[in-house]
Amino acid sequence: MSNINYINTQEIRQDLMGFLRSLAAGQEYVILNRSKPIVSVSGKRTTISEAEARRNMQEFLAIGDKARASAKGKNVLDPNKSYKQLYTETMGKKYGLS
Repeated sequence: MSNINYINTQEIRQDLMGFLRSLAAGQEYVILNRSKPIVSVSGKRTTISEAEARRNMQEFLAIGDKARASAKGKNVLDPNKSYKQLYTETMGKKYGLS
């Protein structure tokens, strides 16, 4: 049985890959949010075959293609505008203020 460590959400955000690597190595954690335990996690490294990894990647790419196809012609967010500008425009249209 391995040691259980306590880690807060900020530490996880600062080093997510390190946290995931330690989980894959079998480390157990109790995750704290504002000094209160919210969940305990443990992990172990899993291996999948190259064929399964390729199949998963193909499914993932197909989902992305489907999402892009469904977004064509729809009101897509303008990447050149700030969130505040987009929000103001959306609320203006919704309430007839524009």
